[in-house]
Amino acid sequence: MVLDETDRLLLCDHCRVKLYLSSDRFFSYLMQPSIYAPQEVVYAPYWRVKGMLFGCEGHEIVHKVVDASFLAGALKDLPISLGYRSQALHLRFVLAVTPGRFLPTTLPLDRVSEVVQRGVPMTNSETPPPVRFYQTFLGETVSTIHAPFYLQGNTLYDAILERPVCRLNVDGLAMLKTAVPAPEDRLRFLATLCPYCGWDLQGDKDTHVLLCANCHSAWQAAETALERIVFEVYPGGDSECIFLPFWRIKVTMEGLSPRSYADLVRLANLPKAIKSAWEEQDCFLWSPAFKIRPRAFLQAARAMTLAQPQGARGDTLPKGQVYPVTFPSSEAVEAIKIILAHIAVAKRGVFPLLSELRVGSPEYVLAYVPFTVHANELVQGQCHFSIDRSTVQFGRKL
Repeated sequence: MVLDETDRLLLCDHCRVKLYLSSDRFFSYLMQPSIYAPQEVVYAPYWRVKGMLFGCEGHEIVHKVVDASFLAGALKDLPISLGYRSQALHLRFVLAVTPGRFLPTTLPLDRVSEVVQRGVPMTNSETPPPVRFYQTFLGETVSTIHAPFYLQGNTLYDAILERPVCRLNVDGLAMLKTAVPAPEDRLRFLATLCPYCGWDLQGDKDTHVLLCANCHSAWQAAETALERIVFEVYPGGDSECIFLPFWRIKVTMEGLSPRSYADLVRLANLPKAIKSAWEEQDCFLWSPAFKIRPRAFLQAARAMTLAQPQGARGDTLPKGQVYPVTFPSSEAVEAIKIILAHIAVAKRGVFPLLSELRVGSPEYVLAYVPFTVHANELVQGQCHFSIDRSTVQFGRKL
């Protein structure tokens, strides 16, 4: 079974039912060895992490797209990274019936983001960077990739290129004996049938949210089943539009979060005379529910948050093209601080507060917003901003 790391949907060849892939923590893949490699293959574990890294330095927000892999086992003579292989080669799921032996993963999952954030430079400058007040890693796809090797004498060979990698000493040979058969796979297969009406749910292969066109409902994967989520469709679209998904978030944070639209105007220092009614008007933070380049992510979040779209909203799925949700709600919650930091004008006063701020229990709604399709950009007329089409397409690869 060959899939991209972000793929969540597959079609069962036997019953022709679409299945949604879910896992309790992360997916585990392997790279296929050469057909000329010996049958006795040992797989070494590597963590692979893709996503967007943001940092608040000095009085600006720096960011970078990350696609990194690093050795997750204890056999230190192996290459420290997979290089471009994880991007260039097809990956297959590790299943309980997969032949070969697997070295144990010794670097725990909860340290993966820490290792990435500590090891990836944010700028290429040789001068020492300013003090980094806050850092977060968003939209990450974390998985284990098992690279194949085989042993001849005391030499360990790369089972893809069939080239020697290293000579193992006594300790290395002993560590190689700790390899075990393939572990039990953590895959769960959920039938994409609407739990409410039984209709076929629809969605692209990399989506986190499935839609039912019959009863007009939206569903996301929970631990063992699909759970319904609230969505809204904003006015102004037609069959020629594309509806981009956003997370509309209501959140409280002591000392910083805007509790009203008037607070938002003050935070962003907008050139508006504050009206008394704005002190009681609810304020929401908006996060794209789709992956795009970091700079475009911040720009879209700022534009939608400052616009605070209004108007009669519907709960019927739109007739135009609906873009998949590739940035889940859990990641949107992680993005709250960096969105506020980007909106705030007085960054020198806001940045030092971010690390200590505690986010309350956020309430979020999936909002589909219509964009008019132009040659090179997607335009939102009500909020008066646009998104480059190329950066949206690039986001499918993050």
